[in-house]
Amino acid sequence: MVDRLRARGVAAAVSGAGPTVIALVTDEADSASVLADAPESWGSWALDVDPRGLVVEV
Repeated sequence: MVDRLRARGVAAAVSGAGPTVIALVTDEADSASVLADAPESWGSWALDVDPRGLVVEV
């Protein structure tokens, strides 16, 4: 699955011990495309990414 996603230009990797795949997408259409490639029994989670990244205040 990771190879198929990468061939389509999706940033994807095996995450953790597996069978987890992380795919970084930018919109709902990309997300739907990735989910179409996943086995039917797999779940999915859409996680927000903070555009600022880590912020340390002292």
